[in-house]
Amino acid sequence: MTEMATRPVAAPLPPRVLGLVNWLGIATVMRAELQVYRRFWLMTVGGPVLSMGLYLLVFVLAIGPSRIDGAGDAILRFMAPGMVMMTLLQWASQNVAFSVVYKKLEGIFADYLSVPVMPWELVFGFVVSSMITGMITTLPVLIMVMIVTGVTFTAPLTALAVVISSSAMMAVFGFLMGLWAKKWDGLSAVIGFLIVPLTFLSGTFVAIDRFPDWAAAIMVVNPIYYAVDAFRGAMGGPHDVPIWVSLTVLVGTFVVLLAVTGFLVGRGWRIKS
Repeated sequence: MTEMATRPVAAPLPPRVLGLVNWLGIATVMRAELQVYRRFWLMTVGGPVLSMGLYLLVFVLAIGPSRIDGAGDAILRFMAPGMVMMTLLQWASQNVAFSVVYKKLEGIFADYLSVPVMPWELVFGFVVSSMITGMITTLPVLIMVMIVTGVTFTAPLTALAVVISSSAMMAVFGFLMGLWAKKWDGLSAVIGFLIVPLTFLSGTFVAIDRFPDWAAAIMVVNPIYYAVDAFRGAMGGPHDVPIWVSLTVLVGTFVVLLAVTGFLVGRGWRIKS
């Protein structure tokens, strides 16, 4: 008993200085989300590749012999950037949305509020991980589209800027969707009645001047339109808006959504389903 009483006690660890931004906390959230993505990689990568492959097959068969005279090939080249961005934006938003809803239903998400991260840092960790997974999912689609249509990048750095800003915007919007939805059917309703229509009203398959006035008015206030238009311009295709204007819209929308989502998480809005 005497020896145990006199045994020296280890000194307590000094408090960790986190600094202005808790990068370790953000990285921890990202690592946890990426591990989930890795477990379901066949569904999150194979599904979009198969879906976009069917899109391409249908369009190629529908155009048929007109590819020979160049008219059909021009149509495919116009649609190619839109199909790539459609994959990126849908999965950048859906990955994080499904993760948030699942954690809410299992009662896990409320535990995140006890970790030493600010609300916006928590949201940022989810957003960056969803951006990464969205890009990984889109990469084989991009390769497939480039092989079939023959499109290439004329401004690769601009294309990278568009990919980063647009995926960030849609990822934080996906987090907001997951925060709002109480159950899976609520999330499915948002995707079906909001995300899918906005994706098709973004100039993915048809130029804005071919739409009626009411649809063109929706496209002008649709941030996804600026993502598709800028990415098409970076691949040497026709674009209606200067690329710097599109990037400003994408970055500005991301900042506003991040601030709003961080505020709602800090208030505990719909954290528990």
